[in-house]
Amino acid sequence: MKSCLFKYPQFIVVILALHNTINAMQRVIIPQAQHQREAQSLLHEKQRLFSQILEATRAEPNEVQRAHDLLADYGGSRRSVPVAILDVQARLLQPEELILLDQDVRNNLLASSRISKGHPALGRLVTLIADLTRLLRDYPDFDAILKPLKKQYERYVEVFLSSNPEDREDHIRAKALIGGEGLVEPLKKLTSYRIDQKMAQALISKDKYNLFKKKNAEGSHAVCFIRTDKGGVHFKGNTTS
Repeated sequence: MKSCLFKYPQFIVVILALHNTINAMQRVIIPQAQHQREAQSLLHEKQRLFSQILEATRAEPNEVQRAHDLLADYGGSRRSVPVAILDVQARLLQPEELILLDQDVRNNLLASSRISKGHPALGRLVTLIADLTRLLRDYPDFDAILKPLKKQYERYVEVFLSSNPEDREDHIRAKALIGGEGLVEPLKKLTSYRIDQKMAQALISKDKYNLFKKKNAEGSHAVCFIRTDKGGVHFKGNTTS
């Protein structure tokens, strides 16, 4: 064995170098593998938390903003957006903004025990849904952009028609938007979610008059806890007592 090592000393260098390299790699790979596991575990926990936030706040995707962003990207990629879609794009507003509410219509809307799709307050929204249905039929390539928005409009109308008169005023109020790291899905062009104003006020411990409301007995910060099927989430606004 000694003669062999002496006769081929270059192998000794290679083997020693390989041995040292393997040891070094083990020292590096083990922490890296551990780091990757920890990163994956953290990512899983963050995803779980974000899922609970959306469940707790009953948030829905901001499909209006998403549609506008996707149409802008489509046009910016040297592809032309059909004129028929461009004509409708300016009318793609949040559903609450499409409700026609002069004083007489508003009073009738809030006082009627039952309403139908033919109610004047829903006219613009119902017409827009019909226009989107036609565009989806004529331009199937735009399904991914327009279909989610059309479904959101339809859900809004369904909830509106099934709501009690005393709940309708809340339903026609503009929604608050929530976003931030973890709640943004860049690949889907989803930048925010919609939540009710009452929910938004509760999250930051404010009442409908924007007055500070602290329910928790301990701590200087007001904390709102909302229970979910998987536990619950604590929300703390930038407020102190």
